[in-house]
Amino acid sequence: MGNKFGVEAVLYYCTTEQLNWTTPPTWVQYTNVKNVTNPTSLKEVDVTTRGTGTFEATDGRLKATSIEFDVILDPNDANFVAMETAYYANSVVALADMSGAIAASGSRGLWANCKIVQFNREEPIEGEQRIHVVAKPTGSANPPLYKVVA
Repeated sequence: MGNKFGVEAVLYYCTTEQLNWTTPPTWVQYTNVKNVTNPTSLKEVDVTTRGTGTFEATDGRLKATSIEFDVILDPNDANFVAMETAYYANSVVALADMSGAIAASGSRGLWANCKIVQFNREEPIEGEQRIHVVAKPTGSANPPLYKVVA
């Protein structure tokens, strides 16, 4: 398969909460994005006992994750308006951060019903105005899924 470059990755969204991932939603590709990241970490739990000697022991089950990206502030871009509306309306948006096209074999990434928790405008002297968006999974009957396309 070789190296995967950031430009090959694709961010998708759907403006309605997804009740199951068995029937995939009609995803919309979000092209007006830069610098997409998906920081994920395991929440640590201290399981140290006398049996671990002089060492601390750690275990974990819960994963903390978000999908973060920059968008160019463009009120004429329907994708931008969808994220802006989701943030200000406190509504759920389904996101899929994939390593390639969503139906391509081997493509992988996080699918989650999210709330936009940050919508920060950046106004650099040189360059376009941007919005830094942070989306995090929200309470849903449909939990996040790490999807690997067969």
